[in-house]
Amino acid sequence: VGSFINTLPYELVVHESIKSPQALKGKSVGISRVGSASDVAARVFLKALGLEPDKDVAILQVGGSPERAAAFRTGRIAGFTSPPGSVQLAKGMPHRILIGMGDLQKPYPFPYVCVTTTKSYLATNRSIVKRIMMALIEATHFFKTQKEESKKIFAKYSRQNNEAYLEAGYEANAKLFERVPLATREGMEIQIKEALARKPGATLKLSEIVDDSLVMELEKEGFIDRIYKQ
Repeated sequence: VGSFINTLPYELVVHESIKSPQALKGKSVGISRVGSASDVAARVFLKALGLEPDKDVAILQVGGSPERAAAFRTGRIAGFTSPPGSVQLAKGMPHRILIGMGDLQKPYPFPYVCVTTTKSYLATNRSIVKRIMMALIEATHFFKTQKEESKKIFAKYSRQNNEAYLEAGYEANAKLFERVPLATREGMEIQIKEALARKPGATLKLSEIVDDSLVMELEKEGFIDRIYKQ
């Protein structure tokens, strides 16, 4: 019913000795798990660099950003995909950013931060889902306009107090959060195509899983404009 970030806010961090894509051949990069956003980002980056995922570069399931940073620090992996700022957790390890989403000609469309529900719940509790969307739009406005307070909340729930990590994470995400949280049609189509490729014979249409009506309703009613004029 809504998507607040429509691309992958990721970068590919590698050891400082890796100065070109070819130097990454035969090595491995870490992700959280197969099928996750970090996995998708790794494959997008490797292809953009002219490398074939799994063949030229191994992709290893390592865990969350702190676990990936730890594996990188110990040399288990030569690189890892992570949200901006996570590299700050790899203290004392020489590194470089080999590629980030901003380096691509066009940001990779991906429904990254979504609000989901079931069709049956939406049909019988539309007003509740609408109020949830209203609250999330207000929360997004707060995040984009109240930097220091948002960083404190971020620190609490990420259990990290590294200032460089918090600053980089805030700056990257504040730019990406959508004012009007409509799901990227192109990104959804890509994900549907990839999902169907793994299940021969299965069918799925965009209209079966995306309902933008609540967001469009809130925009038409002027709710979003009122929030952002505060």
